[in-house]
Amino acid sequence: MQDSPRDDPAVTSVLSAYIRDKAPRHAEEAEDPAVLPADVAAALTVLANRPIEPRPSVSNLTKVSLTGLNGASLPLFKDTSLTKRNFRHADLFGSDLSGVLLAKFDFHAARLVAKWENAHLAECDLSEANLHGAYLVNVNFYYSDLSHADLGNANLARAAIRHNTSFSNADLRFADLTDADLNHGTLSGANLTKANLTRTNLSGANLRGADLRDVDFSSADLRGADLRGAKMDGADLEGAKMDKNTLGVP
Repeated sequence: MQDSPRDDPAVTSVLSAYIRDKAPRHAEEAEDPAVLPADVAAALTVLANRPIEPRPSVSNLTKVSLTGLNGASLPLFKDTSLTKRNFRHADLFGSDLSGVLLAKFDFHAARLVAKWENAHLAECDLSEANLHGAYLVNVNFYYSDLSHADLGNANLARAAIRHNTSFSNADLRFADLTDADLNHGTLSGANLTKANLTRTNLSGANLRGADLRDVDFSSADLRGADLRGAKMDGADLEGAKMDKNTLGVP
């Protein structure tokens, strides 16, 4: 595919249709749902190795079940210059990615309104991705970039955002982050208007310049958090834990 970019639209369309046919979300449960079928993994591998430039066609992977997906099963080709598996701008609307183990995937500007429960994403690029209303309960993010992503109304309850994962300038309006762990998380400039941060661990988090109007911080841990320059009109801080290192709280 790298040698024939003119063939990309046809190849992408055929492979995407094949995956939708072989791994539909509403199919009967497989004998071992934790294992992704080899033919589906092979088709995904070809899509993952498409060059970033010229921009390839959009992979239409809507309403598929990829619950057995492990990044290790989609190797990068030796002759590619890619550092991440290329699913930029891909459409996974309505798909099931519960429990996937993904490392070094590029989902920049992709449509990821899907079920991601218990997924693990390490060193992934989700910047500018559409995750509006996505189900991200108990998801683990490591060293990933979600800057400028749309996470409005997303369910991130009990999610763990760790190790330099960035939500800077992300849209988290009305998002549910109940019991989530954002210890030392980066949310500078993020819009969290009316988000639910009940019992959320925000100790040491960077919330500088964030929009925190009408946020529910009930029993949240804000010790050492930096909220300087944040908008906090109507925020509920009842029971929130703060200390001398909490900055910017009125």
